[in-house]
Amino acid sequence: MKFKRMLSTLLLAAAASGANATLVGDSVHIAQNYPTVGNEFHPLTTVVGDGVEFNWARVLTLDISASAIDIVFDRIGFLDVASGGINHNGPIVSGLHDASGNPLVGFSNFSTDSSFQASGITFGDDFIAFNLDNLSFLSGQFIHVDLDFASSSAVPEPGGLALLGLGLFGLAMTGRAARTPK
Repeated sequence: MKFKRMLSTLLLAAAASGANATLVGDSVHIAQNYPTVGNEFHPLTTVVGDGVEFNWARVLTLDISASAIDIVFDRIGFLDVASGGINHNGPIVSGLHDASGNPLVGFSNFSTDSSFQASGITFGDDFIAFNLDNLSFLSGQFIHVDLDFASSSAVPEPGGLALLGLGLFGLAMTGRAARTPK
């Protein structure tokens, strides 16, 4: 009897906790873009996992976790892109949808120990770009951002609904068994 009630409670809890935003296991494209967006250097398509996803030797490393990006620099200066056009000198990460397919809607918890400003970040529903034009970095300086994805909580996943139904059925059966004379 206690086992049934505990199982029902666990199933309800599992159904209530929707899928978490995560990029682990997703394929992303990373490239240094210079002097404009679309002119890629060192392009790489990789799967997000444990460790650094992009390593540009003696320049920077870019690590993507479940829902954040960390860039760590070596002693480096980025050239100034001549004015005019869509100037860009920095990495762009694309293919950013969480495991539920939710699009990127922004970033938060921006932090850095360099002169880089959050205004140098642009994003769309599946990419984020860091414009490092005319900036210099010392070894070990970093940029960190948490990625914010659209919530799919308005439309429950079919698996979550099935778990919720199973949990409710288990509770009903437990209640019925408790009321049935033995």
